Amino acid sequence: MFSSFPNILYKINITKEIKTINTNITGLQQKYDALVKRTINLERKTRKNNIVVFGIQHENEENLMHNVLHSINNLLETNIAERDLNNVYRIGKRNTVIVEFISYIKKLELFKNIKKLKGSNIAIAHDLCPEDLRKRKQLYECYKKAKNNGLNAQIKHNSLYINGKCISITEEQDIVCSDGGDSDVFRKESMHDDRVVGDYTCTKLDGAEASIDAEREPRTGKHTGLSQAEEDSLTLGLRTGKRYK
Repeated sequence: MFSSFPNILYKINITKEIKTINTNITGLQQKYDALVKRTINLERKTRKNNIVVFGIQHENEENLMHNVLHSINNLLETNIAERDLNNVYRIGKRNTVIVEFISYIKKLELFKNIKKLKGSNIAIAHDLCPEDLRKRKQLYECYKKAKNNGLNAQIKHNSLYINGKCISITEEQDIVCSDGGDSDVFRKESMHDDRVVGDYTCTKLDGAEASIDAEREPRTGKHTGLSQAEEDSLTLGLRTGKRYK
């Protein structure tokens, strides 16, 4: 009988150690989650005043800021000056430029006239952080699936609205996996096809419709010289490639 005590004590100690380890893991996970959240918020804050401009040709790189301002002001009929910008630089190998505004208000002033880009070879998108871009990609898959089923779909920031209803993550997954069918998500009884709902407008990107916020979301020109995947990326606010200054 007494010979079994060491084994019992050993099991008790092991159980305590496991509980301690689990507690430590939980604490570390919470710290990690908080750090990730803080990093994402810092990324958003860093990029908040930025835009991504597609279609600025490689010419005189010494006058890149002048070239960008000239193109934007001519197309959008704005009066953005060098004093309104912090920096302008290319990223990657394509004709892609990051423009850093001094304030978010100045950035929004540009988007008020963004409709005038239609038909030009210039396209503009928000500079999203990786987490928001990942979320937009997920939403965009659902968005395309819903549009293919004839539904009224809009992306508002990091939320998807179908027929005026905000769709949950579970419903988003159902949309991606669904082939239409009789799912409640795909019912068309409440469908509105007026293409304009509140501040949201549907604009066409060479066959792919994108739901755009008229004031805060990017609206692109039709003929950008980009592939379909890159056109779709404009809706997502894509930022790729190495950062050059």
